[in-house]
Amino acid sequence: MSTTAATVLPPRTFRDVWLISAGHGLTHWYPATFYVLLPLIGKELGLSYTQIGFLMSAQHIAGALSNLPGGMVVDAIGKKGYLMAASLFWVGFPYALMSLTHSMWMLVVCVMLVGIGNNLWHPAAIPTLAHQYPQRKGLVLSFHGMGGNVGEALAPLAAGALLAWFSWREVVVSTLCRDW
Repeated sequence: MSTTAATVLPPRTFRDVWLISAGHGLTHWYPATFYVLLPLIGKELGLSYTQIGFLMSAQHIAGALSNLPGGMVVDAIGKKGYLMAASLFWVGFPYALMSLTHSMWMLVVCVMLVGIGNNLWHPAAIPTLAHQYPQRKGLVLSFHGMGGNVGEALAPLAAGALLAWFSWREVVVSTLCRDW
């Protein structure tokens, strides 16, 4: 963008930065609570440590493999706000389904969908922020990154506290309902 074009843009508030950063925090919230819940899930379902490790690997492999197609979808569709909303749904809905599962393989499907949903967020959010704040890219992307870190930092504390009163299944649903 030329200097002339940048100077005629109206000044923007940071409202969008805060909203997108909060959404980023939510996309990281769910996977971060899963780390706390995994020992309880593993115990209830009779999973070995290898199977528990496989669950985490499946989530991250699905997320990694979805990055490139996710970026292409964002570029092709262009409706980044809708795609960010879809990302939140795609993380939250399978997370809620986990509370109903009694099978490791259904759990694998759920965590893979969470991984895909989580990774759809980034190719939609980052260009949106960079485009809306061309002179403040570093700052707004730092806020965005911080949103994910805050979600990852607070989620295990919240899940751990809730586990004092509720089962892991209730914690999954309660953390989801709190955010919607």
